[in-house]
Amino acid sequence: VATFTGLLFSTFGLFQAFALVEGPFVGASEGFAGLAEVTAGVASLSLLVHLFLFLPSPRKILNWPHLGKVVYGPLLIFLILGIAEVILDPRFYEAFSAATLGWVFAYLILLLWIFGHGWVTARPGERWESGMGIILVGLGITLAPQLLRLAAFFLLPDIVLPGTEYYSLFAVAIPVSMAIAIRRHQSSFLERNHSQAC
Repeated sequence: VATFTGLLFSTFGLFQAFALVEGPFVGASEGFAGLAEVTAGVASLSLLVHLFLFLPSPRKILNWPHLGKVVYGPLLIFLILGIAEVILDPRFYEAFSAATLGWVFAYLILLLWIFGHGWVTARPGERWESGMGIILVGLGITLAPQLLRLAAFFLLPDIVLPGTEYYSLFAVAIPVSMAIAIRRHQSSFLERNHSQAC
């Protein structure tokens, strides 16, 4: 990993992969395993917030000394509440689902705002050099079948479009496009530093 953004993305990938792991889990381990999976998913979103602060170029807020507390503090609170939930309900079923959805929704809104702000304030060439354009292409490939499925459901409810019932694109297109984007961002960053050194 050549840059800090690459390190963030690698860690994001590990957390996201762990969040998708399925059992089997038995007895009391089921609750702790469920907590670990859900926490990994929330952690991946907080890492993504941190990562997007580097795209298309590092923001001034990265120099703020309390940034880590703001980005990762909610994750720590979430983990503490989750541990308390597992202790009270070892199977970790429905009692914590509303808080989980709240956290995920808040992080998603923050991600959209950070990414949108970066896109609007960046120069056109900078958007593609930083990999932001590639990420949008990946999102488009992922969301297009789902939007078609929703449109077909409302307009032609009796017709089932092939492939729209499967969510494999979420597991492939988004991380692959993001990996390509971060690779591009790293190479452009290293090229700039090399040219400045020369």
